[in-house]
Amino acid sequence: MAVLHVDLAAAAENLRGYSQSCPVIPVLKDNAYGLGAAEVMRKLRREGYTLFACSRPEEALTLSDQEGDLLLLCCVHDPDLSLRLAQAGVIQSVESLEQANMLDRLGLPVRIHLAVDTGFGRFGFSPQETDHIRQVFSLKNLSVEGIFSHFRSTASAPEQLAVFRSVLDKLEGCPLGIRHIAATLNARNPDCQLDAVRIGTGYTGVLSGQKRAAVLTATVVTMRSLPKGSRVGYTGAKLKRDTTVAIVDVGTGDGAFVYRSCGPRTWLAMRRLSVELGEYRPRVLGLPGLTHTAIDVTGIPCKIGDRVVISQTPVLISPSVPREYTGEE
Repeated sequence: MAVLHVDLAAAAENLRGYSQSCPVIPVLKDNAYGLGAAEVMRKLRREGYTLFACSRPEEALTLSDQEGDLLLLCCVHDPDLSLRLAQAGVIQSVESLEQANMLDRLGLPVRIHLAVDTGFGRFGFSPQETDHIRQVFSLKNLSVEGIFSHFRSTASAPEQLAVFRSVLDKLEGCPLGIRHIAATLNARNPDCQLDAVRIGTGYTGVLSGQKRAAVLTATVVTMRSLPKGSRVGYTGAKLKRDTTVAIVDVGTGDGAFVYRSCGPRTWLAMRRLSVELGEYRPRVLGLPGLTHTAIDVTGIPCKIGDRVVISQTPVLISPSVPREYTGEE
């Protein structure tokens, strides 16, 4: 069975690499990038982090019963959903005076961060709407605790940061709270750090020099010795030699080998790098299936029951794949 082994201690260590220079807001979107949002949040809360972020209302409502403050980065315009979020204590993001007025009419205290669109084009007040932003501070039921934006790329960061700073200058005198714009790829740039940085991918261990926080493994379920000229899997290509084939119980339905859709050149390169069997790198034979994949173990010590490691970014691993955790304490 395919299993994602999650090392929470490694995730926490990766995050400390950022928090040494600037306060960090851990981002738990998409089930904490596949690691498991509830488990990651509990671990990081014990590490001293107090403010977390997520991207969808359902994520926020699911996690809101845990200890720690939770910021919803998307902007919600449905009054009923906003009411549920406010009742759950979720900090909501506001992108317009209209949305702010809607939240104020809910009739209960609502904590918010102001979203500013500096060039991403997704959420936020436009830089020309600082007068509207100022009006938000007069709404009696809203408590502004922060203001933020989001870089669309590393290359665009200087331009977008300049826009964000210009908005902050125009709002001088307003109690803006925490100012944050940088995410993982810009978090080490002192100019971009402001009051906090948002880190998501940066704790998963997929970046160079980090500890892997998650490893996908699968089991060899059967083995076959096929003669030269045999066919394997969903391809018509023939084996060019007598081959020992191992079948492992993992496939694209689990989120493995999804690069097969990137074209034949990428596939030919990656199928030699994506599987580890001890010190060996067996080659994937044919195209991976939905639930099982054939690998070439000719000349490699291998038997039924052996575990193989599949290289994959954890965010792409299916939620149906069980997670096993270490490093929780």
